[in-house]
Amino acid sequence: MGWVPIKSLVFALLLVLLDYFFRGSRQQYHSVVTQSFNYFSRPHSGILKNPEDIESLKEGIWYGAELEHETDKWLYRLNPIQVKEILSALEVATERLAVLGSRDLEVSDEILGQLTKDDFPLPTLEYEIQKVWMKHIGLQPNSNETAAQVGFLVVRGLPIQQLSITQAETVFWCLGLYMGVPGAQNNNGDLLGHVKDIGGDPKRDRQFKTSAFIDWHCDAADIVGLMCIQKPLEGGESSLASTVTVYNELVKLGDWETIRTLYEPVLLDTRGSGGVNYVRIPPIRNFQGNLQTFYHKEYFQSAYRHLDAPVEMPYSHSKALSRYNAILGKSKLKISMSLELGDMQFVNNHRMVHSRTEYTDGDTEEAKRHLLRLWITSPATRSTEEVLLKGLSFCQVLFEFVAAKIRSRIY
Repeated sequence: MGWVPIKSLVFALLLVLLDYFFRGSRQQYHSVVTQSFNYFSRPHSGILKNPEDIESLKEGIWYGAELEHETDKWLYRLNPIQVKEILSALEVATERLAVLGSRDLEVSDEILGQLTKDDFPLPTLEYEIQKVWMKHIGLQPNSNETAAQVGFLVVRGLPIQQLSITQAETVFWCLGLYMGVPGAQNNNGDLLGHVKDIGGDPKRDRQFKTSAFIDWHCDAADIVGLMCIQKPLEGGESSLASTVTVYNELVKLGDWETIRTLYEPVLLDTRGSGGVNYVRIPPIRNFQGNLQTFYHKEYFQSAYRHLDAPVEMPYSHSKALSRYNAILGKSKLKISMSLELGDMQFVNNHRMVHSRTEYTDGDTEEAKRHLLRLWITSPATRSTEEVLLKGLSFCQVLFEFVAAKIRSRIY
């Protein structure tokens, strides 16, 4: 590779470290690499034996057929006073955007990323977001009740028909500022994803650019948020399932072979994110009953298409992923929903997997599915031991990232 590329690589990694440890919480948003490092740096203290024995996990064990009717656990309806507060905050943010140089019909990510909570004041709703919304999602800051709820929330009642696309983007982004630190979603630094069919190839491109079926997966951020701008002609139903429930099903089956295998590193196809082909990550981590899972079977499998990857997935990994997927395939586990106009769905990516059915757009723009997507890093407070183990995990992720960079240069 030569000395100059190695020096450049080391310098880049030092910048990542400085960004992660020293700028982190003071930034208005994270880069895609920093956000991914934070998400995959998961503390681990050993294999979890029985989720039902952990008080904070009990409400994370649910079945869709039952939860569908318990809307008080996952549906939050904005009242007229809260809607008025959001629209008033939008007026303040719009004035600030004008000062920053945005035009009436559009706002760049560079300008949007300069907004702070002060530019979108929510004097009463702030408490609801941090104490009620985040508790439902299972990532309440400054609380020991981590993941005490079902792991997702749908917020309903935003009058999206009254807002332009730019106004909707501003509202969604600024609500995210109250939930944590939003982050970029690709190497280009895009802060808000536009989930719609632009004719992408689902085998090679990011699947949100297509109308194809998307299988169970997690995104590489603590929270993923979706805002419904336009609905499709048909299809596009969102499904959610609890990975705590899946783990509990494996425990009840006594399938410890699968459980132990899923604590081992597997290959993950990055689809170009971070400038590497693939990285090795363990799907499951556990810290004193705080079970965290990253699952994306299709990306685990497609990692082997790269020249710098092994020829095929080890049989033990393939077998474990198939068993995990088989449990996810049980209809009783999932809850499905069609997001209404203005709905905002927030999902805990450590405790949930989500999928989407194939959809068909209509001929007019009003009948073409369009969602905004937001990735957020949670500000959850951690104990000293958890911080140390997260730091150890960070070093492991950093080592894997370096190895991936070296592989990509060699091949």
